[in-house]
Amino acid sequence: MSVETLDYECADCKLSGSNLSLGRPRYYVNFDAEVLMSVQMGYCFMGQHISAMERFPEAAEISELEAALVAARTQFAEEQRLAERNKRWWQTKVRLTDRASIISHDIASATKRLQRLRILSALLSQRVSGPRCLQCYSDQCVPLPKVPPELGYGLLDTRPILLGFRHPQCGGELSVREGIRFSMNWKPQYFDREGRPLE
Repeated sequence: MSVETLDYECADCKLSGSNLSLGRPRYYVNFDAEVLMSVQMGYCFMGQHISAMERFPEAAEISELEAALVAARTQFAEEQRLAERNKRWWQTKVRLTDRASIISHDIASATKRLQRLRILSALLSQRVSGPRCLQCYSDQCVPLPKVPPELGYGLLDTRPILLGFRHPQCGGELSVREGIRFSMNWKPQYFDREGRPLE
C-alpha cells in the first residue's frame, strides 16, 4: 500500500519523526474479538521521541457523531419523500436522488464508525494506564496538535508549518511538512486492553 507521510522536526535541536507508522494496523485482543486501535501522533517523555500513540475515544466525539447521524437520517427521509412526490406514474419503484444516495453512503460509514467507537470506548473504560507510546510503550506521552488540513494531500509543499507545540527538552517549536510516499506492507500488531504488545 502506498502512503503519504508527514515529517516532524524541532527548530532548535535534532528531534525529528514521521507519521509513517500510523498506517500499521493494530488491534486489541478482547477474548476472541479483535478491536481496531485508534492512533495519533504524540511526544513521549520517557523515550524523548515523536511517535504514534494510542488514542482513546472521547464522549464528546461519540455524542457529535450520534447527533450527525440523526441529522443525516432526517435529511435522507426528506429526500425519500421528495423522490416519492416526483415519482412518475409508470415507475414501479422510487428512484433515489443523487443526494439521497450520497447521504445513504455517509450514514452507512458513520454508523460503522460509531459502532467501532462504542466498542472501543467500552473496552477501554476499565483501563488502568493512560494512552501508550507505540514505540516504547510508556504511558508518559501527550498527543501532538492536529496537523493543518492543507497537508497530506500530495501537494508536494515542503514548507514547514509550525504546530504550536514546544519540545519539552529544549523549548524549540515543532514543525511539520509533507514527506515522501512509501509503499508499505504492514504486519498487524496485537495488544492487550492495557496497550501492552502481545508477542
